[in-house]
Amino acid sequence: MNKEKALRSPLCKFLIFIAGIAVLVGIILGIYAGAAGYVMLNSDEQAVLTSCCDKYVENGPGYVRFDPFWYGASKRKAIVLSEVEYIRITNTLTGIITSVNGPAQHFLEAWDEADEKQQGVQLQRNQYLKLLDTRTGVMRVVQGEQLVFPGPMEELVLEVSAGVSVDDDTAALILSTETGQQRLVTEKGLFIPGPYEQVLEERELIRVEPHEVAIVRDVSGSYNFYNGSTGGKGTAFFLPPHSELVTMRWSDDDGVAGQVEVSKIDTRSQYAMFEFTVRTSDNVELVLKGTVFWQIVEVPIMIEKTGDPKGEVWYHARSALIQAVSGATLEEFMSGFNDLVKRAAAADSTFYTERGVQLHTLEVTSYACKDESQSIVLQEIIRETTNRINALQKQRSENEVLSEKLAADLSLEVSRKELVQAQAENNRVLALAVQSATNEVDLAKVTAEIALEQKRAELVSAKTTNDRVLARAEGDAEGLRYAASLDTFLTEMNETVHGAVDWYRFFSEQHAATQQLESSTRNLGSGSANLFLTPQDLSLRLQVNPQGGTTPVPAASGAAEALPSPEAVASAAVEASG
Repeated sequence: MNKEKALRSPLCKFLIFIAGIAVLVGIILGIYAGAAGYVMLNSDEQAVLTSCCDKYVENGPGYVRFDPFWYGASKRKAIVLSEVEYIRITNTLTGIITSVNGPAQHFLEAWDEADEKQQGVQLQRNQYLKLLDTRTGVMRVVQGEQLVFPGPMEELVLEVSAGVSVDDDTAALILSTETGQQRLVTEKGLFIPGPYEQVLEERELIRVEPHEVAIVRDVSGSYNFYNGSTGGKGTAFFLPPHSELVTMRWSDDDGVAGQVEVSKIDTRSQYAMFEFTVRTSDNVELVLKGTVFWQIVEVPIMIEKTGDPKGEVWYHARSALIQAVSGATLEEFMSGFNDLVKRAAAADSTFYTERGVQLHTLEVTSYACKDESQSIVLQEIIRETTNRINALQKQRSENEVLSEKLAADLSLEVSRKELVQAQAENNRVLALAVQSATNEVDLAKVTAEIALEQKRAELVSAKTTNDRVLARAEGDAEGLRYAASLDTFLTEMNETVHGAVDWYRFFSEQHAATQQLESSTRNLGSGSANLFLTPQDLSLRLQVNPQGGTTPVPAASGAAEALPSPEAVASAAVEASG
């Protein structure tokens, strides 16, 4: 009774309630413990635990327990990257993209998603590539040799490319995508363009031979000429940026409608063959074959005036030849077609000058009638013409033989004339030489005589000087003697006799005249001199007789003997000494 009463009390009921709840909780916990999940993981595995609003991962090795009522579990392999592989990973919760480069073993995060594995780019030493960062827009250039892994936001905008090997024969034309300008790289070595540079082309060295001219048109349309004849060794150049090598289209070698491309102008003499039909003034059709020799002399004028100089020369020469032939008959053409062709080539020379070309010759190598019947007639004409030419040639040969004979005779006579002239010249030269030698001998003789006479004159002058000195000395001595004698005479006379001085003077004069006479007589006797006396010396007078003769008359009766005076004797002595 007490037990029933106690069980009905509130405390007991509460305790029973608590005990029931505890049993229930224990049962639930037992059920949870029996039903809890777990995952065993290796070293290359991870568990992805996902709930309705959350997700997380657990990496191995080991095991992971989880509440199966709240989470779902799954396993996934770690990403293993080799040395040449990389992978891009996107966080789906934040949108951030990252990249992982090998070699590596990578576990993804809970919200990560991985792209397919990609191979890194292997670059050789002469290779490069360009990568664009799509987040910042920055572009970079990566040059080998290396293994390249792009960044998480980088894209390959230029595949692997080889750099340009710049050398003596190769240059690189580069375009800057920033400025739009072009530049030519000629520095030798491997050229790798920058991030914002683009290799447009590799330009080969353009060689210009000594006989060639290359024409380059720049961005403004102006022409530049590279002449290989400067220096006689040719030239070479790289095509500048924004320029192009002018290429022309000329008629082919036959001068017909076909065309060939010409990038270098040949300034040597060129030829073009022609074959066309012409008609003479007497309506005979002829087929002419020949050659046009021409040359480009002024390239700047040529490029300005024409784009096909060869075709224009060919057609103009053809037109001139047709006009020349059409104005002559067949007979005139056959008799003088060479002169006719020359006149056709010389006609309208300004046409070629205005185009910077020169026509050297226009030659017709053969001609024939187009009509068969006319061809037969033409053959007959040619045969007759040939016979006439042979006859003329024979006569010309005979004339040449005769002319040679006359020339030989004339040459012989000319030689004879030259011989006679040479002999006369030799005789004249000999006579002149003999006369010159004679003149030299006479000149030497006269020179010797002049020298002798000069010596004689010097001798006479010296003797005269000596005689003068001797006479002066003798006179001085004689004067002193006379003075002493006079002094003595005067002393002795003691001035007693009047005129003593006059007597002494007379005495002295007589003494001097006597000495002079003795000297003259001595000179006359020792030499072959002649004695000439004047009438005064003989004191004679001449009286004219009526019969025409002369009779000497003595000057005075006291001079009957007519002796010469002392002055005459002295004069004669002087002449004898001379």
